[in-house]
Amino acid sequence: MEYYDKTLKINPENPNALNNKGNCLKKMGRQESALECFNKALKINPKDELIWYN
Repeated sequence: MEYYDKTLKINPENPNALNNKGNCLKKMGRQESALECFNKALKINPKDELIWYN
């Protein structure tokens, strides 16, 4: 997850990094934080099917 954080420091509007970070957080049991990442990613790219799937 460290690399997703680094990527998001450089480009906080990267929907792929937000989605992947959300997946990591979800696997760690941090559902609310994961949902925040997914929601941010969807605001940036609302047509991305992978984000909607998560």
